[in-house]
Amino acid sequence: MKLKHIIPAIASIAMVGCGAMGSSANKPFEGQITMGSSIELPEEYQEMAAQFEGMLPEAILIASDGKDFGVKMDGMNAVQRVVRVEEGMIYMASGQDLIKQKLSTEPADDTGMEDVTVEKIEETREILGYTCTGYRMDMGAGGQAGVATFYTTEDINFNPPVNSGIISVPANVRSQMSGTVLRIEQEMNQMGMEMKIIIEATGIQEGAEAAQAVLTMPEGEYEEMETMMEEPMD
Repeated sequence: MKLKHIIPAIASIAMVGCGAMGSSANKPFEGQITMGSSIELPEEYQEMAAQFEGMLPEAILIASDGKDFGVKMDGMNAVQRVVRVEEGMIYMASGQDLIKQKLSTEPADDTGMEDVTVEKIEETREILGYTCTGYRMDMGAGGQAGVATFYTTEDINFNPPVNSGIISVPANVRSQMSGTVLRIEQEMNQMGMEMKIIIEATGIQEGAEAAQAVLTMPEGEYEEMETMMEEPMD
């Protein structure tokens, strides 16, 4: 079992964050939501638990001041991403890399996600005082490719642009759910080992000022993504 196979999965789940999918809450959320992460392994792999826990971010911070949106994740895959909506730009910081790109207005590309299905489940969860509705998503092949369960609340309206990268859930999946995600359970099989990664909201700070720690990007010169793509590879 190679740990590097787990890193992309953890990173992609973390970037899902909190996204509103047809939330009935009218006022856009202003503030910061803190997400914690954990992993569940079969008993025979418990000796590896510490290694996996070390790969998970201690905190995933998701924020908005009512206009712009951002996500900040620490740990091995430390990354910060901020969407300036009126400016039409996305700013990213990862390690020493500072990158910017235009916010696409094209419809989201759901290629390869045609077989993904979502169904509302009976189970609900109480998270930070919010009663959350459950949705189960099969990643294809009757769940053999993995299963994710989302718990959402209608009482928070966190709704970044579709192509912002703040939410990695495909548009056709988001259209089948409603509310802002406060818990994600991702069940998967990596190299024959079953595991469950859990990301859940552990705290909410309301107010635009609380969002600034996430929305304030590092100072420096940001290279345009389009220019980087045009550069020849070594």
